Amino acid sequence: MKTHTIKFVFALTIALALVAGAFPQNAQAAVKCVSYYTVQKGDTTPKISHTYGLKWREIADANKLERAWKPVAGTYLCIPDGASVKEGSSGSGISTTTTVPSDKKASFSAQVGNRKVTINLSSFTKKQVFFVKVRDAAQNFGGWTKIGTFRVPKSTTASKSYQLPDDLRNKLYIDVCLKNASTDELICRTVLNTQ
Repeated sequence: MKTHTIKFVFALTIALALVAGAFPQNAQAAVKCVSYYTVQKGDTTPKISHTYGLKWREIADANKLERAWKPVAGTYLCIPDGASVKEGSSGSGISTTTTVPSDKKASFSAQVGNRKVTINLSSFTKKQVFFVKVRDAAQNFGGWTKIGTFRVPKSTTASKSYQLPDDLRNKLYIDVCLKNASTDELICRTVLNTQ
């Protein structure tokens, strides 16, 4: 009788293991997206990951992409938690804040509305100069207009507004870019034009 009980328990254990294996395992925790990005023609995985201060594998994993994936214009990407991008409302428009790659403590935000582009920079550890450029976000190539220069003093918060070019006043989304005058680093954000 003892042998039959042991065989029964063993057979039951095997059967339960097989049944449990047939069901999908608990899904991995849902990815929290702090932002979304629509791939533009000419984008590269290093450019996208650098823009958001992440490793490409983090973005690829959040979007269930192969790490060797080649960007396809129009693809909508989830930018996972851990990125240095935060979106939310501020003032007259949607503000996008990003850590500036050349100065890890610094941040950049932009608002577009009332025929103006307002740039806010904070927490810089050294003096820097940026060129401010804008274009219609629907445009894939070119179309950039330099609207000014932003000189940032060391260890400060600075804000500056620029006139939005006439041809962009009725565009829904505007690409706003800062180009570091000494390193040519480019930081861009797509911002809602609240007109």
